[in-house]
Amino acid sequence: MAVSLERARAVPLTVHLTLGRNPRGLDLLMPHIGSIETLHAEGFSTLGELNRALPDFPRSTPDIQSLTLAKSGQVSQAESAEPFESSAHTLRHLTLRNIPLYPSFLRLRTLTQFSLTNYDLNLPLDSLLKFLKENPSLGDVHSDFRFAGLGFRCSENQEPIKTCIRSSRVSSHNPTDTEAFISRLALPRGAHLDICSYNENVGLNLILSDNSVTHLRNLSSPVFMNYIDDHGDISIQLQGSDGSFHFRGFANPLGRFAELALFPLRSIQELYLKYRMYKLSVPGILFPSYFPSLETLAIDGCPRLSHLLSIFFSDPASNPDILGPCYHQTVPEDVEAVRIRSPDYDLYAAPSRHHRHHSN
Repeated sequence: MAVSLERARAVPLTVHLTLGRNPRGLDLLMPHIGSIETLHAEGFSTLGELNRALPDFPRSTPDIQSLTLAKSGQVSQAESAEPFESSAHTLRHLTLRNIPLYPSFLRLRTLTQFSLTNYDLNLPLDSLLKFLKENPSLGDVHSDFRFAGLGFRCSENQEPIKTCIRSSRVSSHNPTDTEAFISRLALPRGAHLDICSYNENVGLNLILSDNSVTHLRNLSSPVFMNYIDDHGDISIQLQGSDGSFHFRGFANPLGRFAELALFPLRSIQELYLKYRMYKLSVPGILFPSYFPSLETLAIDGCPRLSHLLSIFFSDPASNPDILGPCYHQTVPEDVEAVRIRSPDYDLYAAPSRHHRHHSN
């Protein structure tokens, strides 16, 4: 290792540092610490361990561009004070896991990527938004946090903060915290918003309220929608020339497809629907009034889809089994094609012509 480090003295170093009871190799690393460009440090239980491993950090790494600090467990109140005198002004990528956004981090203005995981965040929402706004090159943000208390998510300003973020991924454990964050974050035209909910009792309607659809207002004319309901696990994707949106979570407690009222769907031309549900589940109804511009509808689901789709057809069959032995449906003239797949059938329907292939 010593020979390799000596040869790499003038070469930027990428260091993955796992701290424990007996970290090895640190004495060999010390003469070359100034060459570190990428540092991933994890496994430390106190910030004192990190400071002992890397003396005078971060001033000892003047050329660092990417920093990941992953602490085991939350930072205690005794460690809430600023541990670093300054942060490197060359930093581009910052990932913090169970590490507070200390003032030295908040003073950064050079970030292009930022990831924050903290389930006891004692930073006011306005301070977090100000930090995101004041990094003008920040294009990719991943936030996975819960505020430490109600007071932290309250905001003095109601107007959304305009940022240059092109991709924002939000992991939602507390819908109130997520809604407060999203409602104040205005993404630019063409940006992508990704929400992943981990609370099975919370539907998207509690995360995206009327006050938190700023990005969806910017995503004014999506043309493609992919909707997956796999036994209550939901995935919704919207794409258009002015941006994209993705939600992963759980079925809305208010009923199947209740989320659709939140979205700008009048320009949707392609709808891809994958639908799986338990036998005793009550199927939803996909109202065509949501999709006045629909041209292509592709379905991958079970025979009970007839309950869901019957309203799409101008002359729905009385038999609820749409894939039964006598298939005869008509398709609205303004819909180009309907494709339905099940384990036994691959069905395609279009105006004035019907084709069914039995794939036993």
